[in-house]
Amino acid sequence: MNLKRRLRHYLNNRIVKPGIKEGIKEAILSAIPTVQHIAAIFPHEAEQPSYTLPAYPGEMRRHPDSPFPIPPDPLWAHYCTTVETYLQSGLDDTTTMRRLLLDSGAPIEQLGRILELGVAGGRLIRHLVDLVQQQEIWGLDVWASAILWCKEYLSPPFHFATTTVAPHLPFEDRSFGLVFAGSVWTHIDDLVEAWALEVHRILRPGGRLYFTINDRAAVKVFEGGGLPENRARYVERVRPDTWSDWLKLLKSHSGYQRFARGDAQMVTMGRSTQAHVMWDVDYLLKRWGPGWSICSVTPEAYGHQTGVLLARV
Repeated sequence: MNLKRRLRHYLNNRIVKPGIKEGIKEAILSAIPTVQHIAAIFPHEAEQPSYTLPAYPGEMRRHPDSPFPIPPDPLWAHYCTTVETYLQSGLDDTTTMRRLLLDSGAPIEQLGRILELGVAGGRLIRHLVDLVQQQEIWGLDVWASAILWCKEYLSPPFHFATTTVAPHLPFEDRSFGLVFAGSVWTHIDDLVEAWALEVHRILRPGGRLYFTINDRAAVKVFEGGGLPENRARYVERVRPDTWSDWLKLLKSHSGYQRFARGDAQMVTMGRSTQAHVMWDVDYLLKRWGPGWSICSVTPEAYGHQTGVLLARV
């Protein structure tokens, strides 16, 4: 019996005064972020005492524009509402990354081993299939269910592993030419420098790190700026209901209002694995310390998010 079930069983089968019972529940809920961080991953079928994997993969949805199956909706990580926009958004994001790498003097075809952090159901990595004959490409995530799906349906040609929220990557020093992460640094608060140092460790000199953040340029989009046609596309990327809920949160959050006014250099809404983080990009890069050179900072490179491209010194 797991911890949650034991607690539920205890509360339901013991004579506990109502006030004390509510206090226990409140303490448990307040401890969830810390416990979840210690647990370090999002386990597959975490509510079950055990699980099995099928001997053969089941049938998946197909689309004529993709050589790979389409993941089940829960593994879309809240991106898009149709298969067509899901695939197009991944193509748009990887096309932008390729262009920025080329402009920096490092074509993706010449960078060697590639690693995606936060691969989820493979929305981005599937669009790098043209590189797999010459380059080894890995996808990592703390979301075990997503990684298991990727192993079943995207490997080969790609490689996958479940990792933890702790800043440790299971690769040797200076072994990659490119690490990229779409909307991952938007969820890292206290460990932001530690993760930057770990990525620096596995990148070879001259290698590239490409990641996206919500910064002050993204705030302008949240506040109604930008071209209407782009805004419609950004809303579809994150799903209309999610976008609406997001704007309601921002409107009501005092930390965000401080950040939007320029009175704060960062804001985290939620903590640990539930964090939604915004950074002033200049401040963030100063905090990272030596070992990096800035290639480009591109607003609206990843939907409403800003793309940051760094070279490992």
